Amino acid sequence: MRSFLTIFTLLIGSTLTSAMVARDSTPFNTPCALYTCPLTDQRSQGLLLSDSSASSDLINCTYALRPTYHLCVYSKTTGVLTADNDAGNCPSKAVCSTSSRRRRDALPQSPRLRSSVARQVDTSPLKARSQLGSAKRAK
Repeated sequence: MRSFLTIFTLLIGSTLTSAMVARDSTPFNTPCALYTCPLTDQRSQGLLLSDSSASSDLINCTYALRPTYHLCVYSKTTGVLTADNDAGNCPSKAVCSTSSRRRRDALPQSPRLRSSVARQVDTSPLKARSQLGSAKRAK
């Protein structure tokens, strides 16, 4: 009975230990399907424009520091920095996007156009009701 308890304890201990070992964030070394521009460069300048045409293998990322603009160019297939026009402040690699679909395509769009202005209220039913009420009170 004692040997069974010892073996059981060792088995549970090794299972818990192996579960706590850090795993690689990219399982099975899967390549990235889509690279996108980093949101900021190394000077924390925000991304102004991201351009990746279907005809080329390049992603152009423009960062703004007014009045000048800085360009970082990355490879679409590998995400490696190919040109640094940001005085050495471009991140060394583009960001790997986990999905090839954009978020806005995930949900269907409403068929009605959304407007930031409230619609005009039709007051004619209210006027008719008011006239009926005043006619009823006059009797």
